[in-house]
Amino acid sequence: MTKIKSLALLSPLILALTACKDGMHDMGHSRFEQRTFASNGERIYFTGTSSTSNQVISVSGGHHHMRMHGGGCVTCHGENREGGAIMWPWFWETAPALTRDSLLGDHQDDGHTHAVYDVESLKLAITDGINPAGEPLNDLMPRWQMAEQDLQDLVEFLLSGKDHTH
Repeated sequence: MTKIKSLALLSPLILALTACKDGMHDMGHSRFEQRTFASNGERIYFTGTSSTSNQVISVSGGHHHMRMHGGGCVTCHGENREGGAIMWPWFWETAPALTRDSLLGDHQDDGHTHAVYDVESLKLAITDGINPAGEPLNDLMPRWQMAEQDLQDLVEFLLSGKDHTH
């Protein structure tokens, strides 16, 4: 077999392995488990684990990298909630920002036509994948099953606008 044919056969494998090296894999639970968090909501965002129960929060659906490597919202939405992570292998899809401004601000300039989030609509987005207009979010968004107090804590963290301090 020629070198060119060998390389052509190995290209899909090389691409797959390269995709597994994207920055998202560094965002799993273990990267943040030694940090101190200011709130249970912040811990859930970074680790997908509740301070209350010390258990990993159950999830269904969502992006396969997050499911494979664990973690919380940070896996796709980033440490500063800026979004932008590429949802491999759907490289045209990126995670939206979850900053206070992006959740509560005007959505007309970003292509979204739904109203801004509030506490209840954000809870629905997290647990049921529904936006404030009642439309489904992208299937890459996991549906989290958590206790009401954990959900309230996460929503308070997201709406607080506070950045993580180490």
